[in-house]
Amino acid sequence: MRGGAWLSLLLVGCAAAGVAEPFIVSPEQCEVPRVALRLEFEPPLLVPGELRCAHECGERRLVRTGCTSVALMLPEGPVALVLLANGRRYELALRVAATMEPVVWSLDH
Repeated sequence: MRGGAWLSLLLVGCAAAGVAEPFIVSPEQCEVPRVALRLEFEPPLLVPGELRCAHECGERRLVRTGCTSVALMLPEGPVALVLLANGRRYELALRVAATMEPVVWSLDH
């Protein structure tokens, strides 16, 4: 099975099973400690979205979100986030730190 077909099959399987946990898209995973990051969407999404995370260490993740928030475990450092939801694309860049409070992501813009 080709790589693209395998990934598509995995995405469909995860969505059907209701899996909310992130999975690794990049072949390697950063070998560093991880910290919890909670993103809260304001206003809430109409339906769950798809969050793409690109960390500076090279790790890439694809995560299915809830309508109000998503919880992630990421290495410390810069991360670029792309949320596909409500028929739109939202982008956010931030620096993950061990002492972070939940991040409220304003989607009104």
